[in-house]
Amino acid sequence: MNRMHLLIGIDDTDNHQSKGTGYLCRQLGHQIEDHNLGRVEGISRHQLLVHEDVPYTSHNSSACLEVITCNYNELEDLCVQYLQENSAE
Repeated sequence: MNRMHLLIGIDDTDNHQSKGTGYLCRQLGHQIEDHNLGRVEGISRHQLLVHEDVPYTSHNSSACLEVITCNYNELEDLCVQYLQENSAE
């Protein structure tokens, strides 16, 4: 299988009582590497618009993992499962 360079964006994973999106993104990065599904090259935080008309939990930021993988389908399955199990409702 060909090696792929992916950007995986994450947002809307938290509420006022849960861990934040950045934390979940970092933990997901550990899961990806622990399962040998890719190499995390970096994680970036992205500041989104903070405005009274835009609902958000604390700072209105999203996160992105930069991953190199040869296992796209398995990586996708892990990401979906991890976020379903760990994101706030």
